[in-house]
Amino acid sequence: MMKKLFVTSLFLLSTALGFSQSIFDKYENNNAVSAMVINKSMFSLLAKFDVVAEDQETSDFIDIASSIESLKVFTTTDKEVAADMSGDVSQYLKSSKLTELMRFTDQESQIKFYVREGRDDSHVRELLMFVSGVSNFEDIDINGRKIETVLLSLTGDIDLNKINALITKMNLPRELNKVNQKNKA
Repeated sequence: MMKKLFVTSLFLLSTALGFSQSIFDKYENNNAVSAMVINKSMFSLLAKFDVVAEDQETSDFIDIASSIESLKVFTTTDKEVAADMSGDVSQYLKSSKLTELMRFTDQESQIKFYVREGRDDSHVRELLMFVSGVSNFEDIDINGRKIETVLLSLTGDIDLNKINALITKMNLPRELNKVNQKNKA
């Protein structure tokens, strides 16, 4: 009886741990993908720096950094990997509680924003940005490489009124500013 209880507990624990992994984590070790992953402990460390906020943007950054659980940004120049990312985003959207906030289409590129509602209209629990077809623009590249797709996932208690500080201080895509504008509309 004890052995059966132990095995059942172990199974439940491993299942719970498995769910904490993101469908997108497989891109972290893919050679065709550039990945940036920042976890809660790093954001907590940034928020703890004894910095005198000389401006509102710095103050907002410190506030928002303390409430972020993770930031993941994956970029690729590989069209096959980009198609795989697109499929994973579609699969994730079917199984998550994310809703489309907005989308932009310009020539062959698309920018889509999805959010999971937060505690009020100014906060979200998750923000997902998926950009495809970026390589069609001659002026967008990273280290001389034409980026095809960008996948950005941000989770935590995200205050959309302070997202600009995060975008500026962490050099994130400016398109994220449009999320706050759309949310106010």
